[in-house]
Amino acid sequence: MWLAIAVLDWFLLSPILGFDRNVPASLRILLLSFGSLMWLRGIGELFMLYVTKNWRPPIGIAHDVLCIAVLASGLVWFRAELSGLATSLERWILAFVIFNLGSLLVEVYYARSFFGLVHGRTVGDDGTWFATDDEARFVRLNRTTTIFNSLHLMFLAPFLCGLLGVLP
Repeated sequence: MWLAIAVLDWFLLSPILGFDRNVPASLRILLLSFGSLMWLRGIGELFMLYVTKNWRPPIGIAHDVLCIAVLASGLVWFRAELSGLATSLERWILAFVIFNLGSLLVEVYYARSFFGLVHGRTVGDDGTWFATDDEARFVRLNRTTTIFNSLHLMFLAPFLCGLLGVLP
């Protein structure tokens, strides 16, 4: 489920909202910067996973840290504009940007934990790429993921309602 949520937030909603002319310019810049970085990562990661088979979680962690830096510095840079957001829609989108920042921190935790649990064996034809439910070594990580997935969905549902104007 984490992968589906990340794809929805990072690869779809971020760029879609970033291209929406109703979104304030500062938030559009943040969303499009973040979305572009994610699309570049997605292309590179898929190539490395399925063609060269040399993707390693530290690469993703480094990318996550870059995205954290971009979003955090953007929030600081645009803080004056962002403090004056007037509409509910604008505030929901700001919350989404902040929530994406938090989800990147969670992603770093997942990647570090997973990489340790597989003892760095993530490359080649025998690389381990997913924390399956049937292996004891992944039980704690999967439980933690379930908790964060639940929290993420608890934000995502009202956020989508806010975008649709159902919630103020």
